[in-house]
Amino acid sequence: MMGKGTRREREARELYESAGYWVYSPQNPKFGDNDLWNLFDLAAYRRPTGDLRFVQVKSNGARGIKEWSTRARHFRAVTSVNVDFVVPYDREGWRLIKPLLCGTASDDRLHTTLYDERNGDVAMGDGIVEYLRGGANE
Repeated sequence: MMGKGTRREREARELYESAGYWVYSPQNPKFGDNDLWNLFDLAAYRRPTGDLRFVQVKSNGARGIKEWSTRARHFRAVTSVNVDFVVPYDREGWRLIKPLLCGTASDDRLHTTLYDERNGDVAMGDGIVEYLRGGANE
């Protein structure tokens, strides 16, 4: 049986692959966390553009995004890397969020929404795939 978090990570992986990315996700360890640097569920790379994305997947809400954005800012400072926080909402659509470089832990502007399928008339997942296909480095 697969948990909701694992299922959402698999769905996110499939979206990035559909957008032309090669996706790496760590294997489940016997002990500890399987996130990359305790921050990311997936790493996605697309040739020939060289677009590299580190991805954190949540489910039905962006809980913990302020703390996560503060920690992920160091990766965002690398200009050749995109950092994505993706949130699928049940039967509504996916939301793609990017942490910003500025701000402090108390600042509300630690992140911005790049794309939100819930605002459009697209099938769940289709809007994010289309955004990723056309969205090189932001």
